[in-house]
Formats: sequence, structure tokens, C-alpha cells
Amino acid sequence: MVAAESQGKLLAFAVEEGQKIKKGEQRGTIDTTQLYLKKQQLLAAVLTVNTRVMTIDAQIASAKVQLNILNRELKRIENLLEDGAATEKQKDDIVGKMEISEAQILAMETQKPTIAAERASLKIQIDQVNDQISRASITNPINGVVLQKYKEAGEIVGPGQNLYKIADLSE
Repeated sequence: MVAAESQGKLLAFAVEEGQKIKKGEQRGTIDTTQLYLKKQQLLAAVLTVNTRVMTIDAQIASAKVQLNILNRELKRIENLLEDGAATEKQKDDIVGKMEISEAQILAMETQKPTIAAERASLKIQIDQVNDQISRASITNPINGVVLQKYKEAGEIVGPGQNLYKIADLSE
């Protein structure tokens, strides 16, 4: 027995009773439109995830620039403080802003592993859809003669439903 491995409309089915078929020949195709669309949706989700990574990288770069500016400002304040032209509060304010910038950078960096895990999950889902698409191809498993045909092109089939019976009559 040759059975369907996926569900859908039997688009093409080139099998006739009494026909000799060789092992490995593709004899039919089950509709994969919904699987194709799901794959496109997953690929779009990957692009979205990649965009989120680029956004985080841009935010980190911006925060680092801000941190460098604050570092220069701290040096100025320290010089002014030595001359008595600045207050400890001004220095503390700059140090506080630097600590906030460093915490923001760290918080943004911690988002990356989550995004990487999401990307890995999407890749697995794409692999699953690719596997389902490959199972929509009906390939003959042995050299033999078709004894019985159970389905016709255009019919809806499901996993495990018999499509045709084939036997190796040479033995």
C-alpha cells in the first residue's frame, strides 16, 4: 500500500491499475499552498526578528555615544571642581546619568539572547514546514505493478489514507 503522508487536495496523480512503476518515481502531488503561505509568514517573522536586532544594536550604539559624552562632561566637571568652579552635586548628577546609560546598555544587551532563541524557534518551524512540503510528493516505494487505485486527482486525502496498492510481481 502507498499512503498519503500529508493532507490536502490530490493535485496530480499519475497512477493506473496494471501500470508498471519504478521505485523512486514521483507519481503525484498533494496541494501545498497553505504550507507555502505558512512558510512565507515564518520567513517574514524572521525578517521582523532581524529588524529588532538591528534596532537594539542602533539603540546600544546611541547609548554608548551618550555615555562617551557624559564621560567627557565628567572630566570637565572634575577639572572645574578642582578649581572650585563646580559643585559635588554637578559631579554626582553626571555620574548618575552615566550609571543610567550603562544600565540601559546592559538591559538592551539582555534582549539579544531572547531574540536569538526566537530566531532559532522560527528556523525549526520553517524546517517543519519544509518537511511537510516534501511529504506532499507521492513517490513510489518499490518496483512493481499497480494492483488497485483508491484515489483520483482532485480528491481530498489525509495522512495514512491509501492511494494505491502496488506489488512486486517479479518475486
